[in-house]
Amino acid sequence: MAGKKDKQQNRPEEIVYEWWRKLKDNKGRRAGLRRAKTLEEVFFAPAYHDLLRKLSVTGWQQKRNVALVAGILAHVENNTGGVPFAAQMASPGKSGSKACVSGLRLRRLLQNKTHGDVFGPLIRIVRLLDKNCNIQNLAQSLYWWNDRTRREWAFAYYARSPAED
Repeated sequence: MAGKKDKQQNRPEEIVYEWWRKLKDNKGRRAGLRRAKTLEEVFFAPAYHDLLRKLSVTGWQQKRNVALVAGILAHVENNTGGVPFAAQMASPGKSGSKACVSGLRLRRLLQNKTHGDVFGPLIRIVRLLDKNCNIQNLAQSLYWWNDRTRREWAFAYYARSPAED
């Protein structure tokens, strides 16, 4: 049984979650990431290098991909597991009837193909979700940001909010 637990702890999503949980308690390191206005500025934050080092044993070694994960997750306050991030965007907001993230905002986000292009828009989306996100699902999506991820986000969003314009 211990072998199974060890294997789960070596999953990239688990490592990212533990890193994020500890980051919440270290306000200085977290602030360093939150001040980054571009993906390139994330590279100068010690907390990013800590995550990169921890993920190196898992195969998640692409520096820009890890920077996107670190830079966005620094803005998340609460982990809300269970519902995929894209479906969270389609969940009703404070008004109760419309999605937290509009269909137009989602479509504009999904047009971005590079990690650097989604950095700013995703920070704004995390704020629209009151900084409550599914950490593990979001980390997986951000690291593997590609055509497949964008397609999956579209399907998950519109399955939850089919009439959203």
